[in-house]
Amino acid sequence: FDFADDPRMKGAFVVVATQGKRDRDALRCALSSNAAYVAMIGSRRKAEKLKADLLAEGMAVDNLDALHYPAGLDIGAVTPDEIALSVLAEIVQDRHKADAGSKNVTARKTSFSTG
Repeated sequence: FDFADDPRMKGAFVVVATQGKRDRDALRCALSSNAAYVAMIGSRRKAEKLKADLLAEGMAVDNLDALHYPAGLDIGAVTPDEIALSVLAEIVQDRHKADAGSKNVTARKTSFSTG
């Protein structure tokens, strides 16, 4: 898969959940896209190993730094349902932070232009 130039990915929320099958390929694809949010279900150790592998392959640090791992807010989730809820909560939180950031930028631009 190659989503790097796919316009459908702009603003998308991607959760990589491969259950150990082609992790690196899935993560490379997701991080190369222009998705607004990329997270990985799995252990911190596994994600850090995959990030190191992708860095060694030449992936930009900025792309790698965008990865949320382990996916989801730390709410003590254990069951698949709870993990899904924690991931959705993180997506909502991330989306609201982005919205607030764009409003702040707009407000600053407005205040500078009137000042």
